[in-house]
Amino acid sequence: MKKVKRKFSWTDLKHLGIIGLVGIFWRPELKLFFLFYLIGFFEIYKNSKDSESELNGKKLKRYLRTLIVSQFNPFMFPLIIKQAFGQIIILFKNIKGFPDRDNYTNQCEYILPFDGRWKVGNGGSTKENSHSWEIFTQRYAYDFIICDSNGLSYKDKGLRLEDYYCFEKEVLSPADGEIVNVSNKIKDYKGVGDLSLDWRVKDFRGNFVIIKHTDNEYSFIAHFKLNTIRVTTGDKVKQGQIIGLCGNSGHSTEPHIHFHLQDSKNFWVATGLPIKFKHFQTLTKEGELKLKESEFVEKNENVNNV
Repeated sequence: MKKVKRKFSWTDLKHLGIIGLVGIFWRPELKLFFLFYLIGFFEIYKNSKDSESELNGKKLKRYLRTLIVSQFNPFMFPLIIKQAFGQIIILFKNIKGFPDRDNYTNQCEYILPFDGRWKVGNGGSTKENSHSWEIFTQRYAYDFIICDSNGLSYKDKGLRLEDYYCFEKEVLSPADGEIVNVSNKIKDYKGVGDLSLDWRVKDFRGNFVIIKHTDNEYSFIAHFKLNTIRVTTGDKVKQGQIIGLCGNSGHSTEPHIHFHLQDSKNFWVATGLPIKFKHFQTLTKEGELKLKESEFVEKNENVNNV
């Protein structure tokens, strides 16, 4: 398997912020390195403007403001440290190149993690479609939502969780496997409709499930509704089995299913993997259903299992 070497970007300098964390605990003179994390916020801002260009400025500013404030949440601090160290470890793991859509082949077949027609709100197999390309674990992550004929993901004004079409919809296991990690303690964020984040949340991942499919492929599915996950660690699951209900827990601006494939059980040091889905339909611009087999799904596609 040939890997394409990753090119250096000046935004990679944000990883020097890890030295600042060392300064907080041992060497005070190193604290200034923490400022390199500001590069990360610039990157988030740029990606947000690119991916959310249809949103008005007030909503975008509210999203960024609550995201920045969340970094000072004492519950989030140890998670920030884990993710920062994890990014460095993943870089070293993939020093010869990251897996991508051209060099990686899935070890088993996957279906979309839902029934019915959903829209790929974010994510894809390329940098252009990804909403988290530089967060290596979530490089190929998808955010799935349900939209109406007008392209809206909610009814009325979208100010209640119940207004969102995908809220409380069933989430399915994308392949056979074993449950290796479950978190089911995070409340759903009710502040929807303004693109804000729950800056007080204890875990930005919300309620999540990790499923081992092979020794090197694990599904990570997040933002389940509180207390709706139906599996526990050690359970064996079958492809298409209901594992919980879609919610809005963690850092989620509206109810959706977050799904990505990673190469190890440990979320913090796992490398994200591109994923092809088997036997699904996509809705063309002409309103016709097109059958696809063993292909990637991309941002803005309307897709459903066959």
